[in-house]
This record gives sequence, structure tokens and C-alpha cells, in this order.
Amino acid sequence: MSSPYSSDYRSHRTSDNPALKKVALFTDVDFWAGGAGHRMRIAALISYLSERLKLTVIYTGDIPRPDTSGWCFTFVNVPPGQTDHLDEFLLEVLPDNQFDAAIIEYIHNSYWLASLPEDVRRILDAHDIVSERAQSFAAFDYASALFEIPADLEFELFDQYDHVMALTKQDARKIGAVIGEQKTLLCPHPASTRRHVIRQEVNTLGFIASEYLPNYDALCFFLKDCWPSLRDNDDISLQVYGNVGKWFRDDPPRKRVAFRGFVPDLKGIYNEVDIVINPVRFGAGLKIKNIEAMANGLPLVTTTHGAAGLEAAIGKALLVADSAGDFIAQLHLLIRSYPLRAEMGRNGYLLASTSYSPEICFGPLLKVI
Repeated sequence: MSSPYSSDYRSHRTSDNPALKKVALFTDVDFWAGGAGHRMRIAALISYLSERLKLTVIYTGDIPRPDTSGWCFTFVNVPPGQTDHLDEFLLEVLPDNQFDAAIIEYIHNSYWLASLPEDVRRILDAHDIVSERAQSFAAFDYASALFEIPADLEFELFDQYDHVMALTKQDARKIGAVIGEQKTLLCPHPASTRRHVIRQEVNTLGFIASEYLPNYDALCFFLKDCWPSLRDNDDISLQVYGNVGKWFRDDPPRKRVAFRGFVPDLKGIYNEVDIVINPVRFGAGLKIKNIEAMANGLPLVTTTHGAAGLEAAIGKALLVADSAGDFIAQLHLLIRSYPLRAEMGRNGYLLASTSYSPEICFGPLLKVI
């Protein structure tokens, strides 16, 4: 009988160096598609590991297999129905289960733990503390919109791993307080730094976001409570990039607001924008779009929630506002002060360059592997 895991499901890496550690990464996220922070995070991690280890990515999502030509890692697409036979699957795609570590993306994929050999180092890339995310969603009437898990069960599962990766210092402290600091890895998102010119005059505000519910809520809040005042008092436009625009597809046109859709060239976006906004009010984890804005040397206005994990940047590379009045005031401050925009852009670029390089973000993970 032929194997259900034939070469149709594989893309082989180019290096066969036997000295490299062997790692399997399990994910149900179509990381190659871009357009959302969680995809960018996983893609960055895979890129970093594939240059330093023998990496096998095991994908269990329902998006069709991508073109894997040029990838320097093995990609295995789990065929439909095969998740009922995980032990057999691992034996087939990872002969003799000879790999050193397994990285599981998101806690809801912890079902893989039961099929891993005992001597394999188990690592969870948690992204968020899901029980806290659920509370945050519920506070804005979005209870049960995403996967939820009680806090006691979540931390019980954390303790089943040898290490848990957290994106922010706050999450790392909370997780470490329960499972031990030695088991907790602070691994934020690395940013590709590109210095952009700060123009003398502000013409364009930019919001870059996926269709994730907190992004939809953020844009609704900004368009309703902030934009009319800014639009009527300043000669500026709002450019909205990304799939968040799908939520507004059937709405009537808004004055000086353009929905640009998904634009794969982030460099081009940041060339067009003078100030980045992120009025996100709930969710969890690190806001990758905020790191990207700073890495591109642009001033940013976000909320207290949006600045979580980026406290060192507050007042230096980003401004914080939670009410509509404060958001409008902070944007007016930036619009009318070129020196302030230039200083914040420079500070953000330097912070991203020194604190969010791939080695700083993923070095702790590589060390334990």
C-alpha cells in the first residue's frame, strides 16, 4: 500500500548537514500568505530556524498547499482525515521520530503532545494567554468569537511543555510565575528595519490591519469618533490597508478615506504614510503592526492596550491615547510638529534595530534547542 504522505506533500530542504539539530514545527496557520500579524510572526520564526536547523514544518490547516519551491525546510501537508492517526503520521514523515525538539504553534494544537516521543523537547509558541484574550473580547461583547480555554486548564497545559514562548514581558512573567521562569522564553517579534523619510507636511494617516475582530472594532471607533474632527480640521486622508476593509465593503464611501485592500509591499505602504495609527481596544499579545511601524521609522499613535509590551517606546517612539478626544489631540500634536514626528520616527527605528532583531527575539529559543 502506498504511503498517504507521498512526495506530493513534501518540499525538501537543500541542506543535509548531519550536525544540525532536527526540529519539527506544527502549525495550522497559512503563514506564507501574509496579511496578518500571526502569519508574519510564524513566517519570521520559520525563516530564522530554517537557516540554523534542519526544520520540518507540519501543516494541518485547510488552505491549499503553497508553492514551496525555494524553501530551505521540509514542508509536510497533513492530508484530510489523517489527524486521527498522528502516531503513524509522525513515524512516516519523521523516520524513527529522530528529531530533537517540537515547536507547537498555539495552545489549541497541544493534541500533538500525546504523539511526541518522550525524549523530544516540547516547546509551545503561545502567542497569547488565551484565557486573558477571552476576557478582553468579552468586555467588548465578543465572547466566544475565538477559541477559549479556562485559565487553570491553560496553565496546566503550559506545564506539559519543557518551554513556553511568550511575546511580551508581562505574559512571560505571568507564565513564569506558574510554571517557572526557567521554562519561560521571552521571544517577541523581530522587525525588518527600513528607515523612511519624515516629510515636512502630513498628508496621510495609515492603518494596516487584517480582518481580525479587534482591528474591525478599532477602525469603527476611529471612523465614528475621531475621523470627522480630523478630516474637517486638517487637510489629510486616511489610507486603510489590509483585509480589514472587507468589513466595510458594502458601506457608502467616506470622505477622504480609501480602503486599499491587501498590499504585499509593506515598504511601499510606509513610503505613502506620514503617521501610523492603531486604535485597537482589546485582544491580547504583542501588536506586530506597531513594531513594524517603529521599524520603518514612522511615528505611531496607539492605545494603552496597543502599547502592551512596548512600554519602553511610550512617549519616545509612540504616543498613547484611549479616548477619542485624546486620540485626536495626540494626532494634532504630531501633525503640527515636524520635529516631534522626526524624533519619534528616529527613536522607533533605533529601538526596533536594537531590541527587536531576529537574534534577540529568537536567540533564547535557539539556545534551549
